Amino acid sequence: MKTERIAVRVPADLKRRIEAAEKKTGIDEATIVRSCIVAFLDYVEQHGEITVPIQIAPKHKREP
Repeated sequence: MKTERIAVRVPADLKRRIEAAEKKTGIDEATIVRSCIVAFLDYVEQHGEITVPIQIAPKHKREP
């Protein structure tokens, strides 16, 4: 699959949180960011809208 590069600026605290998640999970930074973008787009495509900020919760705690 051909890939494209996009640049995204984030606040320093968000960058640190991504780095911490990378260390905790072993999932590299690019995969974390790419997965978040895919999840966002999948939701919008399925539901036609989304509210922000986005909240992610375990399946058993999600509200309908």
